[in-house]
Amino acid sequence: MEAKRGNPGEAAGAAVIVMPDGFRHTVSQFLDLATNNEAEYTGLIIGLEKAIEQGIQELEVYGDSNLVVNQVNGFWRIKQSHLRPLAFPSIIPDGTVQPNYAQLGSTGTESTG
Repeated sequence: MEAKRGNPGEAAGAAVIVMPDGFRHTVSQFLDLATNNEAEYTGLIIGLEKAIEQGIQELEVYGDSNLVVNQVNGFWRIKQSHLRPLAFPSIIPDGTVQPNYAQLGSTGTESTG
């Protein structure tokens, strides 16, 4: 998730982790100057960090950014070199968390493509 003013401009990345019992963990991070794509990746990264902090080992990640979901799944090339480290963050130690990425449709449901 992202919010921004201008591109680049002030932005924020955010994530919500919904636990099986319905409890929600929310995280957000303000960004002084970022593009919409950087804000989207920031939301993904801080969400993954929170999942690791909570000891979550399996995670379904839903996002509204077609670009981010397709890049982290390896379907699309990452043309902008400054986004590459964001797409494959080193914060995920091997075996810690197994994310599964999916695109959200306009109705908030998983899209099949």
